[in-house]
Amino acid sequence: MSLPSVLLLGSGRIAYHLGHAFKRVGVPLVGIVGRNEETVKELSVALDTRSFSLSKGLPESSAVVICVSDQAIAEVAKLLPARNSAIITPAVQVPWTVCCPMRTARHYGLS
Repeated sequence: MSLPSVLLLGSGRIAYHLGHAFKRVGVPLVGIVGRNEETVKELSVALDTRSFSLSKGLPESSAVVICVSDQAIAEVAKLLPARNSAIITPAVQVPWTVCCPMRTARHYGLS
């Protein structure tokens, strides 16, 4: 059985630690997406995966893990294309309607 593929959205501390944890257990990382091209590139090199920009097309994945501050989740979630990927975020105080606006995606909080 193959593990689901993951696209990390964000390039800060949460993305760094979750990315390394996913790699340790063999979860395929499709890539890293973020606003800061420099940190996205650095993290993608460290995790041996590809880097992407929010303004360009994103690769398909089983799950998108939103690794940004709680305040930025709504803004970033609006930029995600409609797809069947699970939307995952470590944010506990953010309702799924913020993470998945106008779509029928699944949302999972990590806590």
